[in-house]
Amino acid sequence: MIKYFLISILSLMVWETQAAVTWSEPEVVPEKLVRKNRRVLRFTGQTEPGARVRIRNNKIKLYLETGGTRWARIPQKHTVQFPLTVDSSGFFTFDLYLPTVAVEIPIQVMENKVWKTTNLNFRVPDSGKANDFAAMEESFKDHGDQGGMTGIEKDDNYYSSKRDQGQIIQDRLGKKGYDDSRFKVWGGIGISYFSNSVSHSGVGFPNGGISTSGSSLVLPAFAGGFDWDYSPKFLVQGAIRSVSGSTDDIGSGLVVTGNNFSWLQGQANVVWFSDHLKMSKGRLGLDVGFQLQSLPFFKERQGQAALTYFDNSVYNFHVGLMYQKKNNKIWNYEFYGRYLYPIMTGDAFDLDSSFPMMFEFGGGLKRPLTKGLGLGIFSQVNYFSSDAKYTDPVAGPRQSSFDLMLITVEARLIGSF
Repeated sequence: MIKYFLISILSLMVWETQAAVTWSEPEVVPEKLVRKNRRVLRFTGQTEPGARVRIRNNKIKLYLETGGTRWARIPQKHTVQFPLTVDSSGFFTFDLYLPTVAVEIPIQVMENKVWKTTNLNFRVPDSGKANDFAAMEESFKDHGDQGGMTGIEKDDNYYSSKRDQGQIIQDRLGKKGYDDSRFKVWGGIGISYFSNSVSHSGVGFPNGGISTSGSSLVLPAFAGGFDWDYSPKFLVQGAIRSVSGSTDDIGSGLVVTGNNFSWLQGQANVVWFSDHLKMSKGRLGLDVGFQLQSLPFFKERQGQAALTYFDNSVYNFHVGLMYQKKNNKIWNYEFYGRYLYPIMTGDAFDLDSSFPMMFEFGGGLKRPLTKGLGLGIFSQVNYFSSDAKYTDPVAGPRQSSFDLMLITVEARLIGSF
């Protein structure tokens, strides 16, 4: 009885030795870096000649940034390589297309018609860090509870070869349009459509009031700004936009003496991308910030029966939502909507509405051109509607209501740092 028990134990020990796999450091495959936040890794191992190796059910376990996990099937083009047979030297290799998160790969080795599983756990290097394998070196360890896995072996040329390969990868990424830069500066030029409608009432106006309106196409319009991905959950932005032109206006009873206008906008905001606001394959965030809107406003000139444009600075707090899709290798896009609430106004008029209609909507597409330089096509709509009041030194109190709209389409050059 004891004899047979010992024979069984020795047989199991031999099987364990045969099933053992020694792994070399996995390599990034430059030719297959096709998407942001993805890596194709090449795994090389050594075990008993003639053994068969596969991934259980062709699935890997993903440890998501949200704290959850899910099983994902490996791409079809990679399933055809399994099961593979170890050559006479004992070495084998295979490729896997992986996201840049922590993963668990259930490796199975067969000897004597029996499959045995050992989990391989590590974190795939983050996007854009192909020449920095520190995360992988620290976390590519033996986590199997059934034995059979050993640590990583590095030869004397490991670090120099990885640096060289990393440079090749970065060069290829630049050509293929890959960009993971955290700080971007952009400048834009485009065309704007401006429309303005205003009505005045007060003592001395013919028929008790006057209305006038105008519209114009403005070319060129200028804009500039920056985007700073402070962290995966916080985006800091700043922008300024300037539009100047003239309108053909029609006055009723009064003469419009000045039709040159300018609309200056400036903003600074922070977008918080919460795990609770995720949508589809992009990210949805809460947009909070401050804006200066220097608005063109038709106002009666002092002591004269004539109207002209005045600029009035309105300082606003804004809140809204932004949606971004930024993991495509070429085109990425974003959309946003904001409500503006005035907290202070300038001297030309005071807002006379508790909650004026002040909205901003925008979005656009962008893609890399070369390494460090991209192109974007963006559009923005500003719509303001409110009541206002001011006092003319000669004619006395004035009431007015106005509607302003500015639609801008611009091309942007985007520098990445």
